[in-house]
Amino acid sequence: MKKKFWLLLLPLLYSLTLFAQTNSNGSFSIKGQVVDSLLNETVPYVTLNITKASEPDKSVKRLACDIDGRFETTLAEPGEYVIAMQSVGKVSSQKSFTLNADRKTADLGKLNMEEDRQRLEEVTVVAQKPLVKVEIDKLTYSMEDDPESETNNTLDMLRKVPMVTVDAEDKIQLKGTSNYRIYLNGKPSNMLSSENASDVLKSMPASSVKNIEVITDPGAKYDADGVGGVLLILLLRAMRCRAIPRR
Repeated sequence: MKKKFWLLLLPLLYSLTLFAQTNSNGSFSIKGQVVDSLLNETVPYVTLNITKASEPDKSVKRLACDIDGRFETTLAEPGEYVIAMQSVGKVSSQKSFTLNADRKTADLGKLNMEEDRQRLEEVTVVAQKPLVKVEIDKLTYSMEDDPESETNNTLDMLRKVPMVTVDAEDKIQLKGTSNYRIYLNGKPSNMLSSENASDVLKSMPASSVKNIEVITDPGAKYDADGVGGVLLILLLRAMRCRAIPRR
């Protein structure tokens, strides 16, 4: 009887142990907002680079703020970290923070960046390429400069692109609407229609993508009148079809 009791109890104890381990080693997260130190205005699309304090040259995660300067992301393990901020026209800055079992979420609050007023005749700048480039009619997210693209699929990376949202059901929206088109290497693609775009992007390795452009004013060039915008996916190597030799 005792033997049967322990046989029934062991799986329960094992499950409780696993739950405790999972609960203590669960994901960690940080959030905050980047603002101008003088004007107290938000700074949009700042490139953020997170490293461990013990390995400052090894990037743990790279991401970009949204249009309001806000960011939120997860980290796999506890430790002492440094978050570096970089934006055109601003002095690069950084802040240290710690994550542990008692502090799984770090709210960094408002992170200040100063305007770069320094003028030199000749200057050499050593910095990482920004993830986001903003132009008048489009925003470009550099996939090849994001280390997470080596292990994620394109749909996962699309969640990091400003102005694009992907919900829990993998439905894609551009600026809060489903009225958009997806182009591949500058041309419309039948396989990336709104019905099956998520499935296709989920099967596409992010490492094969160079850039994702969010075009807010498509114009006549993209034959996209009446749509809210265009998602342009540029591959590192254009897809080619192998010709079948004639016999």
